[in-house]
Amino acid sequence: MKVTACVIVKNEEKNIESWLESARRLADQIIVVDTGSEDKTKALAAEGGAELFDFPWCNDFSAAKNYALEQADGDWIVFLDADETIRENDAPKAREAMERYLKDMRVMGFVCRLVDYDQKEPEVEKDDCYQIRIFRNSRSIRYEGRIHEHLVDAS
Repeated sequence: MKVTACVIVKNEEKNIESWLESARRLADQIIVVDTGSEDKTKALAAEGGAELFDFPWCNDFSAAKNYALEQADGDWIVFLDADETIRENDAPKAREAMERYLKDMRVMGFVCRLVDYDQKEPEVEKDDCYQIRIFRNSRSIRYEGRIHEHLVDAS
C-alpha cells in the first residue's frame, strides 16, 4: 500500500516544515503544489523531500487541488491544508485503517476530526469539525467549487 500526502501552498514558510514532518509520519509520497509563493516555502518544501510542482493561481482552489491529485500515485490520498497536521500517535492508526480497507471498495474515504487549538495555550481545543481528509486515489474522486471546495465522486 502506498499513501500520498498532498497540499497546495502559497507563502506558507511558517507552516510547511511542520506539515512536512506530519506528512512523513504517514505518507510514502509527498506532493506540494505551489500557487505563487514569494517567501521560502518552495525551498523548504524541496529541502524537506517533497515533490514540488508549480500551478499558476487562477482563483480556483479545486483546480489547484485536482492538479495535485494528478501528480499522486498512492493508493490513498491524505489532503491536508498547510496549517494542518496529523498527530504523531494518530498516524499509525490512520495507516492501519487504510491498510484494513484497501481491498474493500465500499470504503472510499475517511472522515477526520479537525481540531483547532488555541495558539496561546496549545493544549486547549477551541473548536472542531469533521471533514474527509483521507480518500482513495481514484480518477472519479475530485474537488469541486472554486472556493469552499469539496470532494465529489463522479463514478
